[in-house]
Amino acid sequence: MPSSHPSSRRKPASVFFRVDCSPVTGSGHIERCLALAARFHHYHAQISFISAEPLPQHIHDDHPNYYFYSFANDDHLYGSPVEPTVVTTDDGPWLAHDHFRSFSQSCDAGFSRSIIEKGVCDILVVDHYGLDARWQEKLRDCVGTLVIIDDLADRHHSCDFLVDQSRPAHKEADYTPLLAPSSIRLIGPDYAMLRPEFNISPDERNIRTGIDNLLVFFGSVDADNFTAVTLNVLAETAWRNKNITIVIGAQNPHAACVSALAASMNAKVIVQTKQMGALMMAADLAIGAAGSASWERAATGLPSLVVSVASNQDAVLDTLVSHGVAIPLSAKKDEYAAGLANAIVDLENSTDIITTMSQKSYEVCDGMGIERIVIQTMKTCI
Repeated sequence: MPSSHPSSRRKPASVFFRVDCSPVTGSGHIERCLALAARFHHYHAQISFISAEPLPQHIHDDHPNYYFYSFANDDHLYGSPVEPTVVTTDDGPWLAHDHFRSFSQSCDAGFSRSIIEKGVCDILVVDHYGLDARWQEKLRDCVGTLVIIDDLADRHHSCDFLVDQSRPAHKEADYTPLLAPSSIRLIGPDYAMLRPEFNISPDERNIRTGIDNLLVFFGSVDADNFTAVTLNVLAETAWRNKNITIVIGAQNPHAACVSALAASMNAKVIVQTKQMGALMMAADLAIGAAGSASWERAATGLPSLVVSVASNQDAVLDTLVSHGVAIPLSAKKDEYAAGLANAIVDLENSTDIITTMSQKSYEVCDGMGIERIVIQTMKTCI
């Protein structure tokens, strides 16, 4: 009987990703897709990315063996560049995240299909809040297996697999009215899409016992500049003297402001790091958003003070708090600042909270999610 493990496949699979990265969409979608792509590539899959606008140059530079296509500037695909225009009249009912797209769903599907049909697509992974079953149905007949990444459960999907790393496993019924019965649901932190550096073995675990090193990270973009608000609060407390590391992305529009604040309190700023795993393992407490980095923090046993800065992060925050691995803060900036100041006082007076949160974090996420997803989905094309 033939093996169903991806390594047993005789011909390399062709895996496409449809995902965008911009100040509007944030960087979480592309980060988890890159983590998943790396695992597919480990099993010799050919990797291609499709986006409306070109992905940041550093992504191209870091992945020279991947193929990158975008609607806006691929002359060899369309004869001349396509000007991004928001068109929704042919899509029917609007979606809550229509603004995440530069084109209508029909137009987006047409461009995507034009790219995919130039070769073979064994697996298509779609991570986009602005696309639903209407888009997916237009691609079904030209792909082998369709995988949707979602964490909103707010629209219908037509797919073979639905992955939601944010929703507690016991809430997978949220998708029942949105999916066909045949769609396989991979729900919960067991399917968190993390890079291999976050697969921490038991003997490598770091259980925190105090707070000396702080890590501040609100995502690569941090459009609302919660980083600056955080630094302003820290500057007024005894924690200004702790070892503070701030991570921002190359796309962060507030880099100059953050750098100036950091310099005033002798904090370290790192832009577009490839060492997030090591930084998290070295930290005792994180302050940040409830995005994809939440599972990275959990996998490294890092307690956190967390704020949900977007609707898709609400489920993540609920999961973290219910497991006792994070302390929630308000997304309203004035309330956030006051809440952060109060949390600092509470933690100073009871550091055993940190140890308990650190121990529980390792129980939430083991860092093996991408392996589980790849094995499940590649079974369909072996």
